[in-house]
Amino acid sequence: MQKVEKLILQTETYINENTNFLENRGIDKNNIAKEELIWILFSDILIENFYAEKFDWQCELEDFEYLLMNLNQFKTKFQNLKFSNLR
Repeated sequence: MQKVEKLILQTETYINENTNFLENRGIDKNNIAKEELIWILFSDILIENFYAEKFDWQCELEDFEYLLMNLNQFKTKFQNLKFSNLR
């Protein structure tokens, strides 16, 4: 929660402290809107704390299935989802 607070309350400081992280992802903080940077960094905080997951566009169905099955512990609506129809 401290990272989220810092991102929201001290946005410029948080962005500057995470410049290397952004550059490693190919993001030039000077060529993207501040609002977009906030969303990117916020989503990374969620991923880092296991509240979200990231996939690239080539994600295999099995990887996506695995993620959804792990969501069962959170009592999601995915519990009875059948993947056999997706293949």
